[in-house]
Amino acid sequence: MAEDTSVWFCILDRERGRLLEGRYVPNGRLHLDERARLDNPWTEMRIGGAIVPRKRHKDGLRFARNEQGDKDLRFGREACAWIERELVARRIALLHLFCPPHFLGVLRHTGGGKLLARVTEHEADLAHLSAGELAAHRAIVQAMEAALER
Repeated sequence: MAEDTSVWFCILDRERGRLLEGRYVPNGRLHLDERARLDNPWTEMRIGGAIVPRKRHKDGLRFARNEQGDKDLRFGREACAWIERELVARRIALLHLFCPPHFLGVLRHTGGGKLLARVTEHEADLAHLSAGELAAHRAIVQAMEAALER
């Protein structure tokens, strides 16, 4: 497969990350192949974490940190490192990152600013879609066409 006809996508949310290689097949349809996957080991079935009182302190109540927020930060750091490794190992020049707005903020907060400068960001929650559904999604098709015009 010619390197210049492949476009790389990372679909990421707080539970998982997928690296997909996109190319047009001879019949003109967009085809996506999953090349790597990262699962969040800290994910629980429930989403969200309440801030609960921990103990009395001389200045009032101390609060435990938001448990889900901590898990998001840990996975955000791991996801940034994973994307960086994949960019280097696969010699990816351009990566389209699709991520929900909240988790994109987590990536920026966890030191992914340097990484995010090397990718094209798209605020979209697409992690629940299969590769076939992603290939038909308007945002993916538009990113593919824009990348091939370069």
